[in-house]
Amino acid sequence: MLENYELKPNIISFVRYSYVKALIISSLFFGALYYAVNIFAHAYALYVIAAFVLVQAFDYYSLSVKYRKEKYIFLDNKIIHKSGGIFSDSQTELLIKNITHVGMRLNYIEHRILFETGNIRIESAGSGGTEVHLRSINNTEKIYEYIGELMKHNGFKLAKENILQQERPSTIGVFLETFKNFVSTSLLIAYIGGTTYSALPVMEFVGLNRLTVLSVAGLVISAIFANTFLRFMDLKKRVYNVYSDTITYAEGFLTKNEAFIPIENLADTTITQNIIDKIFNLYDVKISCQGSGQEILFKNMKNGKELEENIDRLIGESRSSERTVPIEHSANDLQAPRHTASRATIPQGDTSFTAEYRMDGRRTLLPLLAALPIFLILLIAVPGFLMLGILTPFIVIWIVVFVVTLIKMNATKYLVKPKSMEEQYNFISSKNKEFSNEKITGIIFKESFIDKWFNTCSIHFWSIGSSEKVVFSNIYKTDELRKSIAAKSGMWSRDVLYNINSNFSVVDMLKANLWATVLSCLFMASLVGASILYSKWIAVAPVSAAILYTIGICYNKIYYMRSKMTFFKNHIYFEKGVFFKNFYYILYDNIKNISTVKYPFSESGSVTFDVAGEQVEQSGKNQVVLSNSFAISYAPGIENKDDLIDMIFYKRPDAEEIKNMEENISQYNSKPVLTAKPDIMNSLVPLVIGSIIIFPFIALLPLTIPLTIWSVKVTSYIIEPYRVLKKSGILYKKQKSIVFSKIDHINFEEGFLNKMFQNGTVTINTVGSSKPEMKVANTSNFRAFYDKLKKYY
Repeated sequence: MLENYELKPNIISFVRYSYVKALIISSLFFGALYYAVNIFAHAYALYVIAAFVLVQAFDYYSLSVKYRKEKYIFLDNKIIHKSGGIFSDSQTELLIKNITHVGMRLNYIEHRILFETGNIRIESAGSGGTEVHLRSINNTEKIYEYIGELMKHNGFKLAKENILQQERPSTIGVFLETFKNFVSTSLLIAYIGGTTYSALPVMEFVGLNRLTVLSVAGLVISAIFANTFLRFMDLKKRVYNVYSDTITYAEGFLTKNEAFIPIENLADTTITQNIIDKIFNLYDVKISCQGSGQEILFKNMKNGKELEENIDRLIGESRSSERTVPIEHSANDLQAPRHTASRATIPQGDTSFTAEYRMDGRRTLLPLLAALPIFLILLIAVPGFLMLGILTPFIVIWIVVFVVTLIKMNATKYLVKPKSMEEQYNFISSKNKEFSNEKITGIIFKESFIDKWFNTCSIHFWSIGSSEKVVFSNIYKTDELRKSIAAKSGMWSRDVLYNINSNFSVVDMLKANLWATVLSCLFMASLVGASILYSKWIAVAPVSAAILYTIGICYNKIYYMRSKMTFFKNHIYFEKGVFFKNFYYILYDNIKNISTVKYPFSESGSVTFDVAGEQVEQSGKNQVVLSNSFAISYAPGIENKDDLIDMIFYKRPDAEEIKNMEENISQYNSKPVLTAKPDIMNSLVPLVIGSIIIFPFIALLPLTIPLTIWSVKVTSYIIEPYRVLKKSGILYKKQKSIVFSKIDHINFEEGFLNKMFQNGTVTINTVGSSKPEMKVANTSNFRAFYDKLKKYY
């Protein structure tokens, strides 16, 4: 057993060095501010100096407080990071078994010249960024090695004995990358320089001479060249080592960076080539770890193909060696002081089935060919469209779409390998995405009414690490396809244990959409009244709406008749849809939380399953992170569904036991270990202040204050012996639950309002998420809640 260890940053580096850097920036800022103000109005230097001194005093005091609160504690199976500021406190607890990436940075000035201190960052499966950051610590290399020893103590191999491949970035690739950055930066500076030159007369008028401007320009250009040179040398110094149990990389010309990645928590790989890479035979290899946002890019590799193959093979071998015997649970296990199920067993997938697929030509091209004459007829038939010149652009767009689709169809190949799924694209650029079967968290078969005509389907694969999906588009479907693909991830659809089928009714639909129902009734009543008072023709609108509403009800009736969920031994099968059908296959172990919503004045509701992993989608100029999830609506007996499903996931009972549980659910419900309630003041104070600032909202305070109080009163957080719950909702009763085995790490924090009202927030993170899964917000017993949760997960 390794000795427990407690560490603090080096005070000189953490406080004084950071302060000096901030002081330089602040001095430049205040100097520029004073000069700018004096151009247009006289400013008293004493006032500027006083403001500068106050800012610096506050900054130094703030850094001193941060230093006092900054502490790193290493225990046998976890790392605790304590931190805070003047108005806040925080503590993060990270299980060592969930570490995916450890990096060390030795800044040239800080480490080599001044203090011999450095930084270490530790990333985990349940976070999109660095979870524990050790700043300005002494003996950085020794601590870095110590963390590796701790990880070995917790089951990671990290022996680094058998090296399979050593790689360095190609010189030509590094040159092209730095040259591209240099050109783009130079063009930006040239644009700014041109603008500045045209404004020289104005600058001279306000007191800036040409020599000053040219001197600044010279400094900027020199900095660009220096940065380009250092960047080139940094990239050129990179070395990647692939061992049988670890991947390491080192880089840096002046500032040194090192990192290691354990094979055990790697998820999948993606290899890409753009047109320039193809010319020089270079590859970019992206490795995804468990946890969203945990992606590491190895650029400009000559032997990228070999690197990808080695890593994929190691991932497969690592996961195979982790298989264990399933743990059986008794009813007494629900009262155990610590959850022990975790990911107790990795299902044995079928490695015998392999296949190669391509996009079906008929399914891919015929809909486009059929759409052309239809749209041409519509464009010609509608008066004025030809005069508006719409026909020619439409044909051009159609030709472009057709050519792109044709290229994609011929350049794309889908491979079902013994231990992975791969999507290959190879044309002017190339991209290969490969997910190991062990890290696939969801398999979704999609069939539209068009697929029915051609006997095709598409398959979407979710992964625990990648922010993209592997998609097999428009492939030919055989009778055994779904069964064979699901079996690759160990999902064998035998022995039905439990069913949840949607039970749709018009009354429940009105209750599920209560506010829309009320507003629609008021709107319809006003239209009917207007038709009686003014013109009967107004009645056309409510009659048309009623007809459409009736059609919608009929469609929903058919849709939800086909919404069915089946629980098997280790996975859920869910199907839904009429014209566009989806078939989901999800392992129990990959479901990170369950949320239920009970419709107002109803016994029905919805159940949402969040699955490990996330997708990044482009929304305009921004990227949106979406959780992998699926949901069933109008589920009967919703009040006890969350409890029952969690017990199915935890205990893995047979069909008879599940039936008995459902009939006697109160006997199986666990007694709360600890309950917490949020403080009302943390919600009321921002509400009142915000309503005063946004003045019109102050009139709504007589309504918003009681609603806020009511909403807070019905919210509670509960620790049970095998899970943590959040209950909330006034009309729509909501419950969210996380079984302890899904928790990656927890932390607590106290902000300004928390300090004021003596409460805090506990944050719970799960594997495969970039954001917290649950926040136990603003509770007075948050420390007791945090400590109790530590004992269970």
